[in-house]
Amino acid sequence: MATVTYKWPVAGLTAPTAAQMFGHNELIAEVAPALYDTAIVITHNMNISAADRASGFPEVDFMPSASATQFLSATPFVSAQGANTTTVTVTDPVTEFADTFDIVIRRPQSKFK
Repeated sequence: MATVTYKWPVAGLTAPTAAQMFGHNELIAEVAPALYDTAIVITHNMNISAADRASGFPEVDFMPSASATQFLSATPFVSAQGANTTTVTVTDPVTEFADTFDIVIRRPQSKFK
């Protein structure tokens, strides 16, 4: 099972609560896929409305993490969006935890919910 380490606006293995996300438009986490991981759920607790999700929010960016031991050979992509979660699918992680990446999830700037 993947390890999701939250970096902003909270730090650690526990996802931010809705109250902790209030006033923040961005979540940053480090994701370390386990061998043969396919679906990794990142909890952002931003309460993104169905209309905003249909419009392409939240925005999601991926980048190799500073702790990655190789450049991303396992390609992450967003496979599902919920009001409070983003599901990432990773294709063919061949080395456990080597394809560590940071994920940045952003909601619309005017949406403080």
